[in-house]
Amino acid sequence: MSEVFRKKLAYSESSRHYIRILTDYRDSFPPPYEPFFVVVNGQRIEVVLDSSYRVWAAMFWDKLPRFRGGDTIVFSKNEDGSYNVTVEERKMEKFRT
Repeated sequence: MSEVFRKKLAYSESSRHYIRILTDYRDSFPPPYEPFFVVVNGQRIEVVLDSSYRVWAAMFWDKLPRFRGGDTIVFSKNEDGSYNVTVEERKMEKFRT
């Protein structure tokens, strides 16, 4: 398994439940509207990229409860062609008083 895409999520992505694949990483994914599988917490889910290279995450949103603006989303490609999707929570900084 190798990491192919990592990005910090924008608030609009987390509130609308999509992940935009940045231009530099599009070659690591199938073309728009070609189905592929993501694996979230061990469950395989079929998804597609739309014409704007967004993965609409409604199908697996409930499997990623920490998914919010500022978190980092990571796609890692498996040998079978599917992608593991994980979330790294943003670190909340403590304020000095």
